[in-house]
Amino acid sequence: EQPRLSSPGLQGSSSRPAATQRLTRPSHTIAGRLRFAAFVRAAMRLLTHNMLVSNAKGVSEAEGYPLALEVTEHRREETEFDVETTRKTMETVKYDALRGAARAVAIDLPEVYDGDDADLLRKVHEALCDVHVIEGCLVCPKSGRRFPINNGIPNLLLHEDEL
Repeated sequence: EQPRLSSPGLQGSSSRPAATQRLTRPSHTIAGRLRFAAFVRAAMRLLTHNMLVSNAKGVSEAEGYPLALEVTEHRREETEFDVETTRKTMETVKYDALRGAARAVAIDLPEVYDGDDADLLRKVHEALCDVHVIEGCLVCPKSGRRFPINNGIPNLLLHEDEL
């Protein structure tokens, strides 16, 4: 998308030199505002949780995964379900970690993943894509270190004394 000039009067004829004509940022257009509004409403999904690991000092990757999920606020926004996309996504998702996270938002997934079960795939899609965690925390399974989730953003930064 090419930037647009700030007003229709500046499109081709202006008394100002082209270099000084102010361009409109995408967020100043209606489409840009809608994209920004969607971004602001976005929150951590369980798909993101599935990829996160504790970076606490003295904790290996294997010991710091999966992070326990404690949810104090979440919402669900239905997204388009596609069987093949969900199957493909599940090739990289650790199902046991997803089950634990799904329990935190009251989604009960069966103990065993079956990629041929369309009903299960729909539930998996709901857990991965439709759940948005807004507030809560992630907890390291080894150290117990709590990482806050505020306004949908998980903060895994360590304090200086933890480095």
